[in-house]
Amino acid sequence: MNFNTQLENYTKVPSLSKQYCFGCSQANVHGLKLKFYTDQKSLFSKLQIPDHLVGWGRLAHGGVLATILDETMAWSVIYLLKKFILTKNMTVDFVRPITIKEKLLVVGKIEEFKNKSEVIVKSSIYNKDDKICTTATANIKLFDSTEARKFGFIENDAIEELENVVFASSHPTIK
Repeated sequence: MNFNTQLENYTKVPSLSKQYCFGCSQANVHGLKLKFYTDQKSLFSKLQIPDHLVGWGRLAHGGVLATILDETMAWSVIYLLKKFILTKNMTVDFVRPITIKEKLLVVGKIEEFKNKSEVIVKSSIYNKDDKICTTATANIKLFDSTEARKFGFIENDAIEELENVVFASSHPTIK
């Protein structure tokens, strides 16, 4: 996968229409509106960070970059493993500066299964020259829908939408 790859040639990951997530909702006018595509091993998205998410000068805000990486890792697990998730911890390495409106590619991949309820995931943001700008690794806790309902960290309508839209989509799950 390189920056010039046409993501439309990959499977589009279903998006949630009833949610207002800052990272992935298409309805959130202030959000990133990330759209994900997959080759069934990794998730990909192309984006440009809008003006209103600037940090110093023309640099993209580091917290926004961390959000993009976290969102990509989360959706990698949600889609590929058909599980609900919570990020336990995350480390971010800022390698190269990213400016607002710069064309970017973000990639997420499950790196390791720690046990049946936790995985290690990695995501990276690349610039148009295919150079890594920012990368993150996270420990992600996995939940099934019964546990998600029990712990109440996600609303019931979101659980149902994930089950009906994302989990029901046909794709092989990673084992």
